[in-house]
Parts: sequence; C-alpha cells; structure tokens
Amino acid sequence: MPDLTAESSPLQVGATKTNVLIAFGPVTVQREPLLFKKALGLQPGVAASPDPDFLVHLFEGTGHQEQIRKTTKEQFKNLENFLRGKHEPTATTWTVLTKLLEIDDHTLRSLAHGKKEGHLLPVYVGFFQALEAVFASTFRGVTNDRVTCPCCKANMLHDSDVWWGKQPLPLPRDACAFVDRLLTALLGGVFLGEALSDLVRRQPLRASELEKLVIDGPHPIGHWMVMVRSSRGLRHDWQLTVEPGGGPETNQRLSKWRSGLELLPMEKAQAMLTGVRDVTRLSHALLAARTLGLTIDIVRAASTTPVRPSRTAAQKIVGARLKQLYIYFLIGRKNLRASPSARK
Repeated sequence: MPDLTAESSPLQVGATKTNVLIAFGPVTVQREPLLFKKALGLQPGVAASPDPDFLVHLFEGTGHQEQIRKTTKEQFKNLENFLRGKHEPTATTWTVLTKLLEIDDHTLRSLAHGKKEGHLLPVYVGFFQALEAVFASTFRGVTNDRVTCPCCKANMLHDSDVWWGKQPLPLPRDACAFVDRLLTALLGGVFLGEALSDLVRRQPLRASELEKLVIDGPHPIGHWMVMVRSSRGLRHDWQLTVEPGGGPETNQRLSKWRSGLELLPMEKAQAMLTGVRDVTRLSHALLAARTLGLTIDIVRAASTTPVRPSRTAAQKIVGARLKQLYIYFLIGRKNLRASPSARK
C-alpha cells in the first residue's frame, strides 16, 4: 500500500485532486479485454469510462481493495464497515486498524466516506490518478506548442485523427484517445524519471529503451523477462522463477507470460528482480511493459474488425504509435529550448 501519511500520499492527493486530475473519457470496446477485463470494467458495445482502479492494477498488480485486504487481513470487514458508515469499530478494533494501516486516529477517521458502493478508499485510487496526471502533463507541457509542418502547415505535434486513420486496424475515436493517453503518460513518466535521476542517484529506465519492449516477437512482458535475464546473467527464462524451496515454473506457463496469453502476476515479476543491481530501471521497465500490454489489450478489444485482431498486429500498431509520440516529444523539447523565453 502507499504511505497514507506521507506528503505525497493518497490523503494529500485527495484534498487537491479536483484541481489536478482529468477524468477518463468513455471508451467503446467491441469485445472484452483479455488481460485487464476486471481492472477496466468495460463491457462490449457500451461506451463507458474505464474504472480508474485499473491504474492501481498497473502499479501494484491488483485493485486497491485487494491491496487493502492484504494489509488489514482479518480486520478487512471491520474497516469496510467503518469506511462505508455501517458501524463504528470497537476501541480494540480501532487500535488494531491504526496499527495495521500505520496511521493515527485522525487520519483513519478522515478516510470514512459513508458510501455504500464505489471505491472502498477513493483517496487510494486518487493517488495513482495523480501520478498518471503528473506523467501525462509532463508530456503535454512539452508538446503543447505548435510546430508547423513545412509541407501541409498542420501542427506536427497533434495528429491523432490523421495518424490513427491510416492504421490497418480501425478503432473508435474514443479508443484511440485512450491509447494515446496511456502512451503519453508512459512517456511523460519515463522522461520525468530521467530528469530526476541525478537527484535520486538511481539508474532510471531511458525513453530510448521503451521501443525494445514493444518490438516484434514476444509480448512486452516477454521482452521485459529478457531484460531481467540479461541483468542476472541467466540463459533461460525458467531460471528466473527458481525460488528457495520451490522449483521453476513450467515451460507452458512461461510461454503464456512471454506471449501475453496470461498476465505475469506482479508478485512473480517482483521475485524475478531479486538480486538485480539495476532494480529501479527494471522495476520501471516492468510498469512500462504492463502499460504497453494494456494498450495492446485495448487495441484488440476496441478494433471494429469482425474478429479480434492478433496480438502481433495490435503490438505493431502500439509500437509505431509509441515511436511517433516519442519523436513528437523530442521535437517539442527542442522547440521549447529554442524559444526566446527558454533563453532568458
């Protein structure tokens, strides 16, 4: 769980989120997503906004309610009843909850919202919405200016409708916008990590490495497994899953993870990182691979083709769009540095 008392915690975010967050617009899918069905909450043929809890899934592997359940264990129901206004915990239960959550009485009291349905802990989800907003705004801030094409005089940095209209897999406009938002947030987050790397003294994932995660061949998770294997000096994927007291995963399971038929569980992925020296870089690469996997899932689910397109076809489009947006960011950054205000 995130630190509920830190200055950048869900509590602090929740107090200002109306000024920071941008709600996700409706997305229309033609068929259910395969890997992120539960997280997104989208139904075929129904234009609806994705449940922002999918961001918690991306970062932590499960939704926020599952994460809270892991932390509170047998006290989960007592916490749920309190947050939803069903009843007040006993003094003993209250003490146990504050210890489990590592927060004070006032903070716990402030989390109660009394809503019978919806997110159990909205500020928890809001924390990850704020991260996405910061990442996306980093990209938008750099590409916000107009860069005119010398040929057609159009703005080179804003071509979504034209670009997507040329792709072999037709997508509804709202799905294109959602994919673009995911990819721009990914790029913004990686660029921000690069910019802050000198301050935190950790090796970040470089934006130039993102393309390696989505090139032809394995699913982005499969490419990530290759990165980890290389870092650990291993020859085979099965060696990544050897744990103390347990044998490796089967080749069948590994193949499903590599190809995107199943989503690699977060706890398994984190176990693969045990002992690596560049843990920050590879942890960021894991989040990037999961985000790219989500965009591929959306393209396959939203395409208006008669049948679900192949993962390979969707991945090729996602890779091409990622590369295009990366180029736009570089152009925008160069344009900013060349502007008169930047030279003052």
